[in-house]
Amino acid sequence: MECFSICPRYIQQRTIDFVCPAEEMPKPVAHSSLQQQDPSRLPEDLIEFITSRDTMFITSVNPELARGVDSSHRGGRPGFVRVVDKSKLVWGDYHGKGMFQVLGNTLICDKVGVTFVDFEHGHTLQVTGTLRVVWVDPKDGLDHCPRVCIFSISRWLYTEFASAFHWKFLALSSHHPVLIDTPLLHSLASSSVDSAADHWRAVGEAPLVKFHIETAWSESPCMKTFRLRMERPLMWEPGQYGTFCFDVGGAPFLRCFSVSSATRAVVPGAGSCDNLLGASDCVEISVKLQGRVTSWLHEHWEGSDGVCHGVEGGFTLSMSAYVMAQGNSIVEHPFSSWWKLLFLSAGSGVTPMMR
Repeated sequence: MECFSICPRYIQQRTIDFVCPAEEMPKPVAHSSLQQQDPSRLPEDLIEFITSRDTMFITSVNPELARGVDSSHRGGRPGFVRVVDKSKLVWGDYHGKGMFQVLGNTLICDKVGVTFVDFEHGHTLQVTGTLRVVWVDPKDGLDHCPRVCIFSISRWLYTEFASAFHWKFLALSSHHPVLIDTPLLHSLASSSVDSAADHWRAVGEAPLVKFHIETAWSESPCMKTFRLRMERPLMWEPGQYGTFCFDVGGAPFLRCFSVSSATRAVVPGAGSCDNLLGASDCVEISVKLQGRVTSWLHEHWEGSDGVCHGVEGGFTLSMSAYVMAQGNSIVEHPFSSWWKLLFLSAGSGVTPMMR
């Protein structure tokens, strides 16, 4: 067996909320498409179930290999999977690690299985069928993706109480593209298109914050700092990064940069502080010149706008060497309890350590 790490960018944050004891676990209840006249068609309740999911799992096989089964995760904003003609699932294949372990198998064998999970209640929907991958211009692809996956359903199985685990939703990943239904989606349909992109947009895009690049200055021949004027205040902790979307040549590009703005410092004897978090409608990012998007930023930033998809990252020190937050107050530590910390960094990695 081989194990490849999957791209973590599209995984939502969840935590186990409850595990049902075995003696209290309800007996699983299965509903199969074989019970209906056309096993490839989805009923309305399952269409709604699929188009409200933010996660699915996909498995493909290469029958020419002894160990040719590959399983992977797919995630997006709620509604990233669309249903066409009640018998096809369509989604954009987001940029990941580019190993094509799962999709590559479909060149040999197009039989694929996908699973959707109701994390809150432990129900599952398993769907089998065939998968076709279409390469398109990103401007025409769903959610501006260069690949569109078209999954033709053969049969499905919905199982209530399939899992004893109940999960609590914490937050969406900030890396998801914005949901965009392009004419391509309707060209695949002969009768109906079920898309929840518009319905879920208000929920999925709630964390998005528009910004305008206000000014920029050089830190070195290949490094510039950009000051972004946010539509509303953005909150962050020292060491966290933001996911920023820029329109480059008419196509959206997502890139992650550390927030280089300094949060309010707290030192012994200086009194208390209202908040250890940074919160400002002006945010600075320091960008090294090294690729297509960064080159565009360095050369064409004036008058440009963008969207911040959120701030993430756990590269923070929750308790400093000098102070500790207790509720809304700051308690100074005696000199004897100060921590001794050694920070090592290289290149642009010095940014989060200086803030």
